[in-house]
Amino acid sequence: MEPPRKFADQWEPHLLEEQVLAKGTWWYDGIVPYTAVLKRQRFDYTSEDLDYLETHLDPITFDYIDYAISPSGDLYTWFFTGPTGSTVSPSFSTLAEAKSHIASYGRSEIRWHSEGAA
Repeated sequence: MEPPRKFADQWEPHLLEEQVLAKGTWWYDGIVPYTAVLKRQRFDYTSEDLDYLETHLDPITFDYIDYAISPSGDLYTWFFTGPTGSTVSPSFSTLAEAKSHIASYGRSEIRWHSEGAA
């Protein structure tokens, strides 16, 4: 199998594009407010590349690969900032999964920025 040219020996994932899809407030324990931002991040690899990456790259690179990546190279992740600092949610391969995740957290008020995201 001829290796894809984009995966050289020292390859690491690179962020190609980032878009804020939603922003709002999530309340930890229903009381403590945190800013919640949903970002769609597009990377230079896709779920279709995972088998190749696992068999042809240095295992150290695996630490930088997110296995939730979509076939188009997208990851959807919530970023939270509040009185105790910042944290991120797990990554999701679809917008629907990301929406379901924030809904499972309880009280939140989210404003959707992207058409069709609401």
